[in-house]
Amino acid sequence: MAFPDRIERTLQLGHPPERVWQALTTAEGLGTWFGQKAEVDLRVGGQAKLSWDSGDTATLTIERVEPPRVFGYSWPVYGLPEGDPRRTYVEFTLEAPAPAPR
Repeated sequence: MAFPDRIERTLQLGHPPERVWQALTTAEGLGTWFGQKAEVDLRVGGQAKLSWDSGDTATLTIERVEPPRVFGYSWPVYGLPEGDPRRTYVEFTLEAPAPAPR
């Protein structure tokens, strides 16, 4: 299935890919930066369930897992009927920073 809705952004972070991977793919990490609580079934086809104290929830479907470099998931597009196959796809590609020139 093609993903018609994408989010793309490039950031340079001051942490090694392995540390960022933990923040993206573990319940503790994902719950800290994206929600208030999270459950993660880290496998293609698995789900990450996020919840907030407000009662709001979100369910992400894991689409790509290549530790510790690539993590991709999709989620329903807001406003479409439940069960609509169109999804937003988010993918993180982690790369170690290039060594500083001497």
